[in-house]
Amino acid sequence: MTRHAKATEVNVTIQHELQTLRCSVKDNGIGFDVSSLSARIGERGLGMIGIRERLNSLGGSLSLVSTPGQGTELMITIPHTNSPEA
Repeated sequence: MTRHAKATEVNVTIQHELQTLRCSVKDNGIGFDVSSLSARIGERGLGMIGIRERLNSLGGSLSLVSTPGQGTELMITIPHTNSPEA
């Protein structure tokens, strides 16, 4: 994130809530217009598509919030169940 975003600070937060794992990665970089990224996904590679596919296979989700000049936040949510250890 820091290389393209020109961020000087990145915060990573991981939360475990009952049956959900949440991870947030937030930077103070230059930000961007999320809708323009969605329109260009085929042009720039498969990074976001690959992340979404992996999360979908786990029943998880990805959301991206960014505003030009105000940084970016990537949020991942993955459901899980506590299974007894063998």
